[in-house]
Amino acid sequence: MHSTSGQHYIGLDHLRALAAFLVVCWHFIPVSRHVADEAPIVPFAVLHEGHTGVALFMVLSGYLFAKLLDGKRMLFAPFLLNRALRLLPLLSLVLLWNAGSWTRHGGSPADYLALLAQGLVLPTWPNGGWSIVVEAQFYVLLPLILWAAAKSPKHLVRIIIVAMLVRVGVHLLRDNVQDFAYWTLRGRIDQFVGGILAWHCRDVVKARGRYVIAWLAVFAVGWWVFDAAGGFFATRDSVAWVFIPTVEATTWGAVVAWYDSQRVADTRLSRAVAFYGDVSYSIYLLHFFWVFEVASALERAGYPMTNTYAA
Repeated sequence: MHSTSGQHYIGLDHLRALAAFLVVCWHFIPVSRHVADEAPIVPFAVLHEGHTGVALFMVLSGYLFAKLLDGKRMLFAPFLLNRALRLLPLLSLVLLWNAGSWTRHGGSPADYLALLAQGLVLPTWPNGGWSIVVEAQFYVLLPLILWAAAKSPKHLVRIIIVAMLVRVGVHLLRDNVQDFAYWTLRGRIDQFVGGILAWHCRDVVKARGRYVIAWLAVFAVGWWVFDAAGGFFATRDSVAWVFIPTVEATTWGAVVAWYDSQRVADTRLSRAVAFYGDVSYSIYLLHFFWVFEVASALERAGYPMTNTYAA
């Protein structure tokens, strides 16, 4: 990750690479034609349910902006311009490319424009573009959240508690909180706020690596239980989605704060992983164009994916 002042955070790039890898696995493994519908052992279950990589991306976003802006005056208009220059060129290209596919399959340009307009509120943008909208909505709230954090980090905890209570209400009213918890900023606000809170707790976390690793192991076991229960697609009506965004926020927040405080070796492998983290936004938006075809290509090349581990 590079700040606007030119600082480079190689540890955060490593974690962005991990987030992209999780998301690619999430979209690749289930569509491999011969992979049995199974819950692989820990830690492979985290890859099998790699949608948690989206949560890691959002925690990283909150953490990075807290790191860059801590104790500084935020110039909101230049900030938004900087983010637009970072996100919009590739996003626009992807949306245009999908427009071509849409019209080739018989869709009208007017309907596609309506889809994009709906995407400013609903998760309708293709290629993971919905999460970019969620990120942009977070930017609008960021000055207020940072102001509250500057008053007291306890306000961040209060926001997370309120977010959980809102999901409880949604679950009681709809009997389905997954859509709200997964696809919307209101459902995921814990993760951005959790990243900011992780920055404020970094000195506490830095010296407690064993506890962070232990909590990550507990999370992996819990994710295996979640996967064994059917995972994302079988838990649409589960009350578990009241808690999942907060669990992800605390887990990835602790991992990010701890890893960012470590001295990362400047080796060839480290730089290679950091490179993939540096281009993770491109990987995230572009992998939809190839990930669903790779399984067939590998099988044609003589590598049948008969189970999750091979995939």
